[in-house]
Amino acid sequence: MRIAIVEDEKEFAKQLMNDLDRYGKESGVVMDVRWFTDGAQIVGDYRPEWDLILLDIDMPTMDGITTAKEIRRQDAGVLLMFVTNLAQYAIKGYEVEAVDYVLKPINYQAFKMKMNKVMRIYRNTQEEFVMLKKEGEIKRIPLSHIYYIEVTGHRMIYHTSEGIIEKSGEQTLTVLERELHDRGFARCNACYLVNLRFVDTITEQEIRVAGECLTVSRGKKKAFCEELMEYARGH
Repeated sequence: MRIAIVEDEKEFAKQLMNDLDRYGKESGVVMDVRWFTDGAQIVGDYRPEWDLILLDIDMPTMDGITTAKEIRRQDAGVLLMFVTNLAQYAIKGYEVEAVDYVLKPINYQAFKMKMNKVMRIYRNTQEEFVMLKKEGEIKRIPLSHIYYIEVTGHRMIYHTSEGIIEKSGEQTLTVLERELHDRGFARCNACYLVNLRFVDTITEQEIRVAGECLTVSRGKKKAFCEELMEYARGH
């Protein structure tokens, strides 16, 4: 589990690291923890790689709420938990869908209860994702947000709920098909790998995926329909 601590006071940052280390040993959770001294530091070159971010609310350069809003703009999936002196400040956490808050001075037993809650949410929402670059930013795109993947030349075009994202590289659609077969994806022709959860209708020559019509080849139609029925039975 990758955790970022954003705290300008060294003593509290050190205590949080110690408490996380203790919690990890008690619960068997492997943690990779990094400390940022200010909100601007983590936001400056933000990458959607964190599972949990512990944010101090009262920081001099960029406060925790502003930091959280900027993080949410780039990363909808990361869990946020505030660290504060006053509980009323933490109410603002609802604006950025924070899971909870920790009061200073930090009591380990109270912190442990908060982390138990975090871990329940983390395990329930943990989902596989791909890292794709869009408009100069690397984004974490859950597989459930991908409608279908199209190949044209050496480009992979991901049609997602976040828009169309292109990715160049040597990976082939055949390799992707093997990797994603057990995740509910199937080929309808040589060019398209489809997320079966978004298939609306099938006709003689086409399938409708999230409102778009894609050609289904004669050679792949039978296998595709079988994959779709198997997926439907499982869901």
